[in-house]
Amino acid sequence: MEALLAPISESGSRQIRRMRAQFPGETEPREVPITEENASNWLVTGRKLTPESLEGMTVSESTKVEVPAGKFDAKHVRVEGYNKQSRVDWFMADSVPGGIVKYTNTVTDDDGKSTESWSMLLIEHGDGSTESKLGVDLDAAPAASEVPAEPASE
Repeated sequence: MEALLAPISESGSRQIRRMRAQFPGETEPREVPITEENASNWLVTGRKLTPESLEGMTVSESTKVEVPAGKFDAKHVRVEGYNKQSRVDWFMADSVPGGIVKYTNTVTDDDGKSTESWSMLLIEHGDGSTESKLGVDLDAAPAASEVPAEPASE
């Protein structure tokens, strides 16, 4: 996955403006729809969790995680499926745009054997990228729909 993030706002947050993905088994990258409504809160399944809910899902406030982009001190958050046959784990680090360095899905079969069915790992990060891994022309002017509207002056 590859994301284009807006500059950091006055509140310290960043909106995702565009995302492309190419998953295992896919031959071509594809666009992931980002709406104005979910541009700010896509981090955790497209919803903004209450602080209490996030606290309840936190496995560890600080755990060491190594991914291709490096070693990170991350918050480990876990969601169990209702049937206890699936589990999603997030490893979140404030030091990277987007905040997630690792995201995994684990399934448990009827015999109790757990298998990581898929994962996403941060490969690299940074500001001012000059090359897209998934074929976006970063020098091209954004389409009109990608340019935020200027606030109306009074």
